[in-house]
Amino acid sequence: MTGSLPDNEEEICSTCIDIVSEDAFAADDIAERLRNLRSIDQRTPICHEARGLLCPLRNGESGSQKSSRAYLLLKRLIDLLGGLIGSLIVVLTLPFVALGIRIQSPGPVFFTQKRVGLNGQVFSLRKFRTMHVDRNDEARWANEEEDRIFGFGAFMRRYHIDEFPQFFSVLLGKMSLVGPRPEQVPIVERLRKKIPHYDDRHRALPGITGWSQVRHGYAGCEFSSWIKTASDLYYLKHRNLWMDISILINTLPAVLIREQMVNEDAIREPGESLGGGE
Repeated sequence: MTGSLPDNEEEICSTCIDIVSEDAFAADDIAERLRNLRSIDQRTPICHEARGLLCPLRNGESGSQKSSRAYLLLKRLIDLLGGLIGSLIVVLTLPFVALGIRIQSPGPVFFTQKRVGLNGQVFSLRKFRTMHVDRNDEARWANEEEDRIFGFGAFMRRYHIDEFPQFFSVLLGKMSLVGPRPEQVPIVERLRKKIPHYDDRHRALPGITGWSQVRHGYAGCEFSSWIKTASDLYYLKHRNLWMDISILINTLPAVLIREQMVNEDAIREPGESLGGGE
């Protein structure tokens, strides 16, 4: 899916319906029900209850709720434990990953980029490098740079191995295991002008995984960022310890299901479409 956000609210809502109708985790008649309703106010509760989305157009009426101290404390303890285990895995696998990267692409092992975190603070996000070095610092969507990905980098991206160094950020308290994904600074500047309540997603620590990743994958354009924002706003309103645990448990199956759907789509004849998925 590609494209910029329309200026018209009804057009945004209509396109959003098309996208949520392709939810890989739900097979029902929600899209038809939504299309039969005339106003955004009527559609919003259904998207909220049936798809786990809190519409940015109406979020002002029911914004995110303040989390309890007990929840935040338990969440931090889980982050410390997960961050410690994840960091240990990074240390143990680093020699093999570094060798694979250096063989196929000269340059640094790690890729560092400025991202926007809690309360709008900018921090350095680190990943294993998966693309050939490019001196162009212009912010771009990940799917706009696929031609620069080398072979071992593609393997790491497929199984999200490139994300593992973020466990160090979790240990340092810059990120959490679960939360809205942090975005590049220039893209944040662009999206906050186009998506209502976009900055509300910065009320929580950014996560390695999250509700939006489990349900919709990663953003590749402005409209997919709209869907991800709606997912993040839903998470901020409803988050609790059990929701976080559920997201962690479902992260791997969600990745595998989405990968299978991409592979099936890739071997279809031109013009043949999938019945569901992104």
